[in-house]
Amino acid sequence: MSPVIFKSPGTEWDRVVGITGVECPDCAFTFDAAHEDEGGGYSCPLCSEIALQAEVERLREALDSIATLHSLHDTKADRAGHMQTIARQALNPPEEEK
Repeated sequence: MSPVIFKSPGTEWDRVVGITGVECPDCAFTFDAAHEDEGGGYSCPLCSEIALQAEVERLREALDSIATLHSLHDTKADRAGHMQTIARQALNPPEEEK
């Protein structure tokens, strides 16, 4: 039996019958339909990994900025203010653009 692709009801996810998989509408990665989220629907493991790598890089850059501040000859008050700003930015990532 060759695979048949159809839209899952109420979603933009394509369901693949014959190999029981779904295709991510964002990146086209196909994975086993058994990996359904708790509330139904799907989360692409590839897109999740890419988002996680981006978050790790963003936090790494924030830590590098903090480390750089320690090497500068600022006053303690200046350094504390800079660190608060960097920490606030690291904990509140910018909204994703779609």
